[in-house]
Parts: sequence; C-alpha cells; structure tokens
Amino acid sequence: MAVQMSGLYMDITKRKQAKETLEVHANQQAMVAELSQMALASTDLTTLMNSCVTIVAQYLKVQSCKILELLPDEQKLLLRAFVG
Repeated sequence: MAVQMSGLYMDITKRKQAKETLEVHANQQAMVAELSQMALASTDLTTLMNSCVTIVAQYLKVQSCKILELLPDEQKLLLRAFVG
C-alpha cells in the first residue's frame, strides 16, 4: 500500500517580522503614554527625570539610561538623571 503525502508550505517570515514590529510600536506608545502622564502630574523636574530614566530603561530592556543637559555654552553636558 502506497501512502501519498502532500503539503503546503508558507514562508511566514514577513508575518513574524510585522508582528514583532507592531509589538515594538505598541510598547513605545505605552512608554510615551506613561511618561506623558507622569509629566502632567509632576511638579518636580528632578523627580520626573529620575522616573523617566527608570521607565525608559525598563521598556528598552537596557541596564543604564541617562539624561544629559547641554549647557548654554554648548561645550559641556550636565548629567541630570541616571539609572544603572
């Protein structure tokens, strides 16, 4: 008795890439929304910046994040907030 098999193969690489891209964009939008709400609620700039670096590091899954301020002479950067 002969068994006959047939199959259909589809390359879903592009579909997976599109899904990953959508997930990245959704995470970015969630981060921006969270940061925006914090900015609206906060009156203390230092506390806001410290919270921002923590949230950005978490969303981006990095060990460190910092906010630098370009000083008026445009020659130096001042570390304003750091995590990691």
